[in-house]
Amino acid sequence: MTGDIRDIHRTSKARLQFTASANGETYLSDQYIGYPMHITRPFYLENDPPGMPTVYLQSVSGGLFGGDVIHLAITVNENAQAQVTTQAGTVVHSMKPQQHATQHITIDSKSNSLFEFISDPLILFPESKLNQRIQLNLSHDATVVLTDSFVIHDPTKSNSMFRELSNEVIIKYDHKVGAVDRFRVTGDTFTDLAPFKAHGTLIIATRTDQERLTQRLHNILPSGDNKYGGCSILPNNAGLSVRLMATDTHQLRSIMTKCWCEIRSHITGLMPNERKK
Repeated sequence: MTGDIRDIHRTSKARLQFTASANGETYLSDQYIGYPMHITRPFYLENDPPGMPTVYLQSVSGGLFGGDVIHLAITVNENAQAQVTTQAGTVVHSMKPQQHATQHITIDSKSNSLFEFISDPLILFPESKLNQRIQLNLSHDATVVLTDSFVIHDPTKSNSMFRELSNEVIIKYDHKVGAVDRFRVTGDTFTDLAPFKAHGTLIIATRTDQERLTQRLHNILPSGDNKYGGCSILPNNAGLSVRLMATDTHQLRSIMTKCWCEIRSHITGLMPNERKK
């Protein structure tokens, strides 16, 4: 066999569906997982809302390579509550100049549902390029909490940068666009943000009690000490956005976890335990 595995154009599709049972417990009612993705069994963890499962999404390939096209579709049915989280950060590997990776994530959250997609940061290697699109399709009374973050990393210690990251988050309520968050950054322009190598966004797509949640988050967001944060209400009553930046992954994860705990406490009245990773 000849050639480099990174020259292979690999398309992967996966879907998960969560459904609330008659007794109120949410279960994984449908799943299809294509390589390189893998999931754990659902865990029902202490201090989570009763019947709310956590599923760990894993990669068995070591990250994203040039030519990869990943599609993940998640449906959260009426009255269901669930969380999907990742096992660790996802490495976006170095690529040839003509290559890039693509990741599309679609979350459909039905009436009176609560869903959290808590992903660890993308780790951008030198010469990597990723196009990512996340679409949230919500019923008017659903809530979705999304984390979306990235860090730059050069294992060669040669101060090389990633090539490009294009990212888009679309929030729709009852098929109407409420807000769009979009950015494109290149390694060349990212050098202007040094020494802040870790950046994160939390999206809280909810139309309930936005002002009070905004105030709670403002009270815990950092200003200085190697990390900064800000929170604002999205247009068209689409929810809230929290922006964070830090000098390293540890700092970013620390404040993102703190924000997530505050959000969970606000929405459910329960302070969660930190996830084991």
